[in-house]
Amino acid sequence: MAEQLVRSAGVCKYLLFTLTLLLSVLRLMQCRNVADLSAPEVAGVRLPHKRHVGFRVDLVHRDSALSPLSPGDITSTERLQRAIERGQARQLNFLTSLDGEKFDATAPVSPGEGEYLLAAKIGTPSHPFLGVLDTGSDLIWTQCSPCTDCFNQTDPIYDPSKSSTHGSLPCTNSLCTDLPISRCSANRCHYTYQYGDNSTTKGILAYETLALSSEKLRRIGFGCSNDNKGTFGGADGIIGFGRGPLSLISQLGPSGANKFSYCLVSLGDSSSQTSPLLIGDSARLKSNRPGTTPLIQSDIIPTFYYLNLTGISIGGTLLDIPSSAFDLRDDGSGGVIIDSGTTVTVLQTKAFRPVRTALTSAINLPKKKSRVGLDICFEEPSQTSNITAPAVTFHFDGADWNVPTDNYLISDGEGAICAAFQGSSDQSIIGNLQQENFEILYDNERNLLSFAPADCETV
Repeated sequence: MAEQLVRSAGVCKYLLFTLTLLLSVLRLMQCRNVADLSAPEVAGVRLPHKRHVGFRVDLVHRDSALSPLSPGDITSTERLQRAIERGQARQLNFLTSLDGEKFDATAPVSPGEGEYLLAAKIGTPSHPFLGVLDTGSDLIWTQCSPCTDCFNQTDPIYDPSKSSTHGSLPCTNSLCTDLPISRCSANRCHYTYQYGDNSTTKGILAYETLALSSEKLRRIGFGCSNDNKGTFGGADGIIGFGRGPLSLISQLGPSGANKFSYCLVSLGDSSSQTSPLLIGDSARLKSNRPGTTPLIQSDIIPTFYYLNLTGISIGGTLLDIPSSAFDLRDDGSGGVIIDSGTTVTVLQTKAFRPVRTALTSAINLPKKKSRVGLDICFEEPSQTSNITAPAVTFHFDGADWNVPTDNYLISDGEGAICAAFQGSSDQSIIGNLQQENFEILYDNERNLLSFAPADCETV
């Protein structure tokens, strides 16, 4: 009898322990569901009832008739000139500091005015957020009231006090610790995010519901900025799509399949056309035989999408370009970047000079200066059929990118045609003119970039 009582007592203790443990776990789960972003290892989207997301957003070119920031009724040539000027300003700030020091800013590129905009909504109730798509930076941010120093924007400034889904991120959150310039006050993460042209945005790191198209992305970490200095071009803020941990695509992580794609309509056709941006499971190419090349990441500048460009052919002839022209160096300088915000393709000097020589020789037209600021320009014949343009091919690791004539030979509208290439003392950049009418897939899960020709108006 005594032995049975002992056994019964042991069983009761075991059951009581198990029940206590279960209740503790349930309480812990409830706490994490209420404030799961307070844990340092948790920083990103929470999508209830869904494992993966996949959706489409329409991109609008800044100067198109569909853009609220459009300067008005401008010609396709004026649109091109404005885009090239913005791209040139942005390109200057892709370079490392002149003395070769590493960047201590988060985004070593000028934000500029942005080329492609996407209309989002932020908060609950939803508030309009016109953001610049930027593959060259990471932080998602919008102007917030009360403002210390805010620039004029089209939409009313977002007021976090009126949103039921807004919350500040604690200093221990990994998104805060990933910011190189941040400080903690009252357990709130205060940041200064600096761009390559010394533009800055300052504020408090927070989380909020971000609506893109019909998809609501909950608890997205973003910058609530109330002190901004520099050139931001009138949009409400920037939506970073870089490779760093603060970007939207990185925060979505596995739930967004760590990938996105876009297909940019021709700049000449963009007055009334949108370009599709596909995120997550929706990001795939129609082509069965796309070109695919590895994405390279720099430890010094993890934001950029680097590619391994091995050579360039003009008219079927491989140019004599030293491989060092495209090398990504240990200090973060050099390399080849693909970027949505740079207009023309930029080539390091050792590559640009052979390209200029080959195109000048192959295009049998008199040279002519142009106001668009490009160096390889010719007199435009009365009939475009009289232009003999050589094939241009970029040889990447594992794939060739055959550049259509329309993607590199452009009219300035004033009697000149120009090759959309520029020289640079350091980095090379694949610009958005070359990307037009190509589906381009950024797969950060597999570290691959894929591309294929497409009619972007039908994607």
